[in-house]
Amino acid sequence: MKWWEKTPSILSGDYENIYGLTDDVTMSEVVFLIDETSLPLLSNILDLCCGTGRHSIRLAELGYNVIGMDISSDFLQTATEKSSQLGLSNQWIIGDMRDIPFENKFDLVFIMFGAWGFFEEDRENFNVFGAVNQALKMNGHFILDFFNRDWILRHFQPAYWVERKVGYYLERRQFDNLKGRLNTENIFIKRDGQILKWKTSIRAFTFQEIIKLLDQAGFSIYNVYGNLERQSYDLNTPRMLLHAIKKIK
Repeated sequence: MKWWEKTPSILSGDYENIYGLTDDVTMSEVVFLIDETSLPLLSNILDLCCGTGRHSIRLAELGYNVIGMDISSDFLQTATEKSSQLGLSNQWIIGDMRDIPFENKFDLVFIMFGAWGFFEEDRENFNVFGAVNQALKMNGHFILDFFNRDWILRHFQPAYWVERKVGYYLERRQFDNLKGRLNTENIFIKRDGQILKWKTSIRAFTFQEIIKLLDQAGFSIYNVYGNLERQSYDLNTPRMLLHAIKKIK
């Protein structure tokens, strides 16, 4: 089993707490998505790699038609419980991001919180863009939230830790120059003494590599930012928010 398949079951209900994904963080990301695309209410949106559904739920509350898709049944169970408690009728589907079971359906597809680049072969990561293109309507929007490889290398930290409300989160990082991958050993020590451990490995694509893959998949680049405040993307921004549009064939 690959790391992205087994990690969600390890994190379970602690996922949002571990990564500091508060309601304020989620709302700021949702506002960015809405403002950047100017989509009217009732637009069809796909939250790809939706995790515990934090973006899908907020968008549904605002009046959008949202489908959340993830490979993890554990994450989707949490998402279902959260949306049901709020009286929402979100649709949640389990699936692989390389094989999206829709065609010409969505006005917006988005991937937030760096949930891309998981696969070992570049062609598999590229296949995600092809699947997204197929799922979008003509001139549909695709927003990819990814990390800035150049910033990571310029400020590389082999170790990192932070205190959360429910415990302490630690990372041990290693950058594989030959494969261009950021490999991380993650540890979360809960206040009750429970220790969670998992690993991640993400292909650290450059901006130039990503826009080339998007072009090949049938997208035009519309905007790129370094943060949610639309700061210019450069060496000083750890984040890459890329807005692409499905080309007219």
